[in-house]
Amino acid sequence: MKKIFLLTLLFFSVLPAAAQKITLANQHNFRQEISRLFAREQQASATLAAQYAQAQKQHYTSTQTTVDTSSSIPGNLSQKVHRAYASQTNAFKRPEKQWQIALFLAAESRPFGETLGTIKWLVRKGFLRRAAILRAPNGTDNGQLYFVYNSPNGAVTEKLQIDSSVTSTDLLFPLFSNMETGDSLYNAILVDAHGGGMEMSYAKDSWLEVEDLLQALQKADLQTDILNLDSCHMGSFYTVYQIARYKNVKYLLASSDFMYAPSDKMYYLLLQNLHLPPRQAAVNTTRQKKNLFTFSAQYEVNNSLAIDLRPLYTVAEEWFKSYGVFMFSLEDPGKQQLNAPFDPRLGEVRSLHKIIRRQLAYFENNEKELYNLWNTACYFKSAYDEFIQNSQKMLEALEESVLEQWCYSPQLNKIYNNHIPANIDCADGISVTQEQLSRLLDEQSEMLENESFCWHR
Repeated sequence: MKKIFLLTLLFFSVLPAAAQKITLANQHNFRQEISRLFAREQQASATLAAQYAQAQKQHYTSTQTTVDTSSSIPGNLSQKVHRAYASQTNAFKRPEKQWQIALFLAAESRPFGETLGTIKWLVRKGFLRRAAILRAPNGTDNGQLYFVYNSPNGAVTEKLQIDSSVTSTDLLFPLFSNMETGDSLYNAILVDAHGGGMEMSYAKDSWLEVEDLLQALQKADLQTDILNLDSCHMGSFYTVYQIARYKNVKYLLASSDFMYAPSDKMYYLLLQNLHLPPRQAAVNTTRQKKNLFTFSAQYEVNNSLAIDLRPLYTVAEEWFKSYGVFMFSLEDPGKQQLNAPFDPRLGEVRSLHKIIRRQLAYFENNEKELYNLWNTACYFKSAYDEFIQNSQKMLEALEESVLEQWCYSPQLNKIYNNHIPANIDCADGISVTQEQLSRLLDEQSEMLENESFCWHR
């Protein structure tokens, strides 16, 4: 079983109550410990709200009987209580809704104390209702989960030690099922790990797959506003296809090529934008990322993009089905033509929209050749027309989905913002590799057979 418990723990930044003792969580007691932490956080929030309501009531009474409002905070309520809750209710200092955020740190380069301090400051100021920070240092199997939330005594941090027996089955759904599923909070997940376009690494010899997280979110009926994958190559079609199928993430922040993390600056920039609603936070985070670097030609291609996934929710799956039907139904020469845009001389990682344009041009100019290579009893013309239509829709959706992007070209020693010129080394938009499409064809083979024109026409 994959021990992805990490990521899950994260999101439900729902826990805490300052305790000196560090609890060890395993597969037998994890559900119970999470429930207890969740309950303590809820109690602290309720106590804070009640105390502030009392302060407001007494303040109102005092202002009715005296002109002097300097003593508006009742003496029997601490200044700390008032400041803690007032910071959460000041509409000028926080967004329309607060955030809950989970950080999964498997490849952190900055001091952890700095990250924890930033989280606590955001909680005290009222931008964050709660946060969970899961650390899974390289070379280890165990993780540490830090829960931060506000209380009448200020920001509280609790720590939970998690051993390697906790698997995704043990934890993901139990965790998310305790989360608030309504519209009261913005939700974000940030992952700092090494990536390869289809999965990310964490802990010792372990892999984190985005689909595991998405399945748990779906089962718990949780929607995520921002998924920030601070990892190389995860702005890929493989990732986007998974998210589009589950439809439970609105914005993806990722790199479609390499993404470096400078160790001399705080690079979890999403944390600096939690005073904003999700779309603006996503755009600002991506825009600010390039300011972390002093680029030189010694870099690899380096880029970052913010994607609105909603235009791709249905279209991405429809395009892939059309592509898959032809990959299942053509003779080998036809399959080779569909793979021809992956010219190895142009690099392994390619921009998805460029691959689709090349395939679409081949289809439009070679209908007769494709018909002669068609090797099933399916209706060729219907499949052919649907491929063209779905490819055109996919190109439109890809253009609409990119909210912000930039790319550094070591070849030209230049940063490009939003408009990426053709025929340079820079990635443009969502990326794809031939390996990603081959793996998806294998994983979705049963679905493609059921969806093929032979079965439903």
